[in-house]
Amino acid sequence: MRLTTRLLIPPNSLAVDATALCQAIRAQATPTDRLQTLRVRAGSDAVHVIACTIAESQEQADRIVTALCLRTVENTPSLRDWHIVEKDGK
Repeated sequence: MRLTTRLLIPPNSLAVDATALCQAIRAQATPTDRLQTLRVRAGSDAVHVIACTIAESQEQADRIVTALCLRTVENTPSLRDWHIVEKDGK
């Protein structure tokens, strides 16, 4: 199992329902994502998405979680202006 963290940055200061966002991300997951664990924590200026996936490498796990976050942002109208950032700021 591989751990990946991504930050979701809202366009402005919004009150974020972490549970609803977690459910939205889970709804976008497919069996090929091999998602095992998902946690979402709202911070003061970003939402932390922490996911464990079954992947052969960390790079593969990172790609899976980034794609999952991207699908969620693209397919959820209220999130379309959000940005995805890797934990180290890339």
